[in-house]
Amino acid sequence: MDEEKRAASMAMFGRGMLLWSTVVSICIVYPVILLLEALYLLGAAKVTKLSPGFKHWFTLACWTSLPVLLTNVVAAIMLVLAENSQIAPSVLQPLSLNELLLHVPEGSPGYALFESLGIPALLSWALMIIGVRTWSQRSWAFSATVTLLPWVIIYGVWAFFAFR
Repeated sequence: MDEEKRAASMAMFGRGMLLWSTVVSICIVYPVILLLEALYLLGAAKVTKLSPGFKHWFTLACWTSLPVLLTNVVAAIMLVLAENSQIAPSVLQPLSLNELLLHVPEGSPGYALFESLGIPALLSWALMIIGVRTWSQRSWAFSATVTLLPWVIIYGVWAFFAFR
């Protein structure tokens, strides 16, 4: 790549682009994910004969996402306060499984997977399990299965492609 194209490409991934992509992620993509999670819980509720409606499941999805959402806010603050545009992704995810335990280098198989798993996600899932158990009055195993099934599938497929 010549110097001009390289400079244009570096400018595209600067602080402003990263900041705006974080803001868009928080304001648009994240509510869509919460909507899909609530629709899944509503479907699971209909299949298993639970009574709460969509607004209840959407409220639960929003409430239990607070640990992850706060992580996004911290990442946005880190981007705003950065002195230059060279920010490692690990700086934006200080509570990830990778940063806390594994230290897999960037570009290695599973890096993105391990960066996305962390304490905030575990807290969100624990809160969701408690919420499903409270509303369903069923066992912990039922609540954990209903809550974690989509995440096990998503992360399982991701791990399959990451380590293949």
